[in-house]
Amino acid sequence: MAEENNIEKKDTVYHHDAVIDIYPRVTFGRRPILTPYTEVTEDNVRRILSAAAATFAVNRAECEGLYQYYKGKQPILGRIKMERPEIKNIVIENRAYEIVTFKTGRFLYKDILYTNHTDDKDSAKITDVNELNRIMASDGKAGKDRELVDLFHICGHAYRMIVDSSDAGFPFHTYTIDPRRAFVVYSDTVDKKPLLGVYVTTTLDNDGNKKIRYTAYSKDTMYTIIDDQIVDKAPHILGDVPIVEYPANHARLGCFEVVMSLLNALNLAQSNRMDGVEQFIQALLVFKSLDMEDGDISKLKREGAICLPPGADMDYLTKELNQSQVQTLCDDLYQAVLTICGMPNRNGGSSTSDNKGAVVLRDGWSSAATAAKETKQYFEASEKRMLNMALKAFNTRKDTEVKNRTALLLSDVDIHFDEGEYENTLEKAQVLQMLLSNDYVDPRYAYIFSNITPDPEAAYLAGMAHHEKMEASEVERLKVEETQPEVVEVEDV
Repeated sequence: MAEENNIEKKDTVYHHDAVIDIYPRVTFGRRPILTPYTEVTEDNVRRILSAAAATFAVNRAECEGLYQYYKGKQPILGRIKMERPEIKNIVIENRAYEIVTFKTGRFLYKDILYTNHTDDKDSAKITDVNELNRIMASDGKAGKDRELVDLFHICGHAYRMIVDSSDAGFPFHTYTIDPRRAFVVYSDTVDKKPLLGVYVTTTLDNDGNKKIRYTAYSKDTMYTIIDDQIVDKAPHILGDVPIVEYPANHARLGCFEVVMSLLNALNLAQSNRMDGVEQFIQALLVFKSLDMEDGDISKLKREGAICLPPGADMDYLTKELNQSQVQTLCDDLYQAVLTICGMPNRNGGSSTSDNKGAVVLRDGWSSAATAAKETKQYFEASEKRMLNMALKAFNTRKDTEVKNRTALLLSDVDIHFDEGEYENTLEKAQVLQMLLSNDYVDPRYAYIFSNITPDPEAAYLAGMAHHEKMEASEVERLKVEETQPEVVEVEDV
């Protein structure tokens, strides 16, 4: 099997007797791993892994570079200054961290939940969806979602694994996997069907030698491969590849990857800015018509004064950096970063008469929402694959507890991303009231279009049940009134 760590060497800079890694400055997204095979068998699984290892090694190296960049290990750390090397400031303005934090917070405005998508009032399915949410919450899915979203915003993709479980109350468990430790192999066909999910670990043999272990999952079998040999094989019941890739976008680009050159330029501008301040403070002293010995210069530095012979003069050689021009450059670089990454700018701070809608459009919040929507579509496609396997384990467990039940299908469940539906509640309530009063609008769509609740289907069903209850109560009241004798009042004569 090809060595997975056979990758190109990173550039290094030797400075002050320390070696600083300079991670790839220009990357173009992660590469999908494809294979000409359409099925995985015991005969071809090793060949598939051998061909995939080289691509995975390159992807992993780039993910490592992006992750280190996110943490602040950026190329400016290897800066070398040839002129006046004693004045060398290294300033890291870690905008990559800011971008990832904002993107994750905007995407996960609140926890991702599952809602009912049935068109009838099947209370059993509604109960099953609620139980599915309870299982996910107990399994810590909210925290795992945040870790997953952080990773695919940094590296361009991340992975989630699902396994069936025999634990009480847990028919399955989910795990977030670092993209430096896993990959998925797809068939090189039109549908790009996932064939193999692989988790990579390093083990030690009895002699202390490192061994690369591949735990590979096909749609029905788990293979453990060490040194190009299958050392273990076992079936699983999930019916699909249990390691699911979550790409951030089609090219699998990290959210700050396309602006890394701008971020490097911003770091350099800020570092040079600090150099300019320090060089102004430590300006060179020029002696005119005078030769000075080293001892005299040391005395001048120590005592701060010196007597000069007639005709001699001295002055500082200074040129102050224009800070306003540097600030304009930094602002321009930062604005370009925000625009490309789809983030709102920071024009706020002054009081204006703009309403919320105008602020959303003016300050770039609509662009941020558009970018989050694109990511949501990719996330949702992967989440459905994971959810389909979760439902299989869920139904298998429930079928043993409840006889003759109707299975909960993927079509019965919606993936709900809470994007702040409870903002502008008064306006949404007015829209809902207007739509409900229109006989040409189905009440179900009134709840959907008003966006007043994160679960419009459940709100519609509860509203209809309440409406029917009130109608029945009114009918009963009218019947009682009809059966009671009419009381005639007689006036006194």
